[in-house]
Amino acid sequence: MTQHIAIEAGATRSRAGLYDDAYTLVRECTGGPANPLDSGVPQAAQVLLGLIRELSIDDTELTTVVAGVAGAGKGDCAAHLAEAIIQGCSAASVTVCNDIIPLLHANLGDAPGMLVIAGTGSSVIAQSGANTTSFVGGHGALFGDRGSAYRVGLEALVACSAADDGTGADTALLEAILAETKSSTFDDLIVWSQIATKSEVAALAPTVIACRESGDTLAQEIIESQATHLADQVMAARRKASLPATAPLYTYGGLVLNSTVYADAFKRALALEWP
Repeated sequence: MTQHIAIEAGATRSRAGLYDDAYTLVRECTGGPANPLDSGVPQAAQVLLGLIRELSIDDTELTTVVAGVAGAGKGDCAAHLAEAIIQGCSAASVTVCNDIIPLLHANLGDAPGMLVIAGTGSSVIAQSGANTTSFVGGHGALFGDRGSAYRVGLEALVACSAADDGTGADTALLEAILAETKSSTFDDLIVWSQIATKSEVAALAPTVIACRESGDTLAQEIIESQATHLADQVMAARRKASLPATAPLYTYGGLVLNSTVYADAFKRALALEWP
């Protein structure tokens, strides 16, 4: 028997599956974040190799490793990751690409359509035909990843800063985020922010959503504005690919799958441009 390993790796966690010759799932495992833009190629490669070693069966040939990795589509990250993996394991073939491409093909094959991801980060891909794709978003923390959990958390921190300074409106976000980050004062929150990872900022999104559900105006504005940004990215990708209104759109990622509040806001924003 030969082995095949498929990996999905993001900015928050990674998961992998071992498949037999019939591509039946034999077992699976999970690991930590592996975005090479966040942690560097060597660290991301170590996470992926850890998953491979955990799944591999001794004395059985490892034929293929295929990894869809958030951030791997930028620069030479995919090539460097593939090289590190093939040097670190016995696989005969290693393929690394952006995490959004396998999800697109799993749902669409070569047919026209779109996929939007809103999790820790955000990105959109539109496909007009085989090997003809258009990307929007997915640019990382510095450019903001609009419509993502990270951007929701970041905007909430900005609102907390304004509220503490007295230059912005009062908001329940300040007390809630202080509690979530175990900060006693806003100065403590500043210290926390200096070492917080992108994933830790994104993890504030459920707190923002809870404040919105409790009626906080600023929290509601943050959710609505980021949902609108995500819808705008979808429309930009659709225009780039010249897709018709009948093209299917698939959604993925923790922010749209785990929060009805955010998913509904996104659907409302999108319906204004794409009924």
